[in-house]
Amino acid sequence: MKKIGLLCLALVLALGALGVGYAAWTDSIDITGTVNTGSVEIDIVTCSNTWVWKVVGNTAYPDEIAIIHDTDEVRLPAPTGTYTELVAYADAEDTSNGTKEITVTIDNAFPLDIYGTDLFCADAVLHYVGSIPVIAYATLGDFVDLTPGNGVDDAALLDAAATVMFYDITDAVAAGDWSMETLTANPINGPVQMHYCDYVLAVLCLDLPENPDYMNLSASFTATLNVIQWNEYPE
Repeated sequence: MKKIGLLCLALVLALGALGVGYAAWTDSIDITGTVNTGSVEIDIVTCSNTWVWKVVGNTAYPDEIAIIHDTDEVRLPAPTGTYTELVAYADAEDTSNGTKEITVTIDNAFPLDIYGTDLFCADAVLHYVGSIPVIAYATLGDFVDLTPGNGVDDAALLDAAATVMFYDITDAVAAGDWSMETLTANPINGPVQMHYCDYVLAVLCLDLPENPDYMNLSASFTATLNVIQWNEYPE
């Protein structure tokens, strides 16, 4: 009986070793692919400005003030007629140097309410050239009082007078109509969705009230146009 038991055990071990020795048949399919990622990119096309000229002897400007807002890459000359000086201006300049920046300088500003133009405005035409739809929105802040010793919070007052507004000018650009009436015909309240080849006019304005507290103020600020892919915009 003991011999039979040992024989059975040896047979089981032999079958086990035989199973390990079987050859494996395999097959496979390879998949190759190409991945192209999209882009989020906005370009500065041009900047424009507001110019306020003191005009003498020009009946076209009965109050002896000429307000010109240029909307072309070439700055407009002084108004036709005799003039004394450029009194005030809002100047936007593309200062991109490896980054995308616009420097706005508003100098000698004062309350304006004439010829339907009551604001010092500087603006930029923005062209979306990315492939992914985005949401564009502006933030205006970081006001810094540049004359802290005058006893007035310059930053707070100028912050209250400054605004940033967007206008959808895609159709206007396509039609070649760069008049301010056409460019500002489609205001965008709040964030705007942009697609490839869309154009948006971003306008920064300073609306000064007739309040002597706003005289002799000086402050710096930062206005930022933020562009983020549409599905990541914080609602």
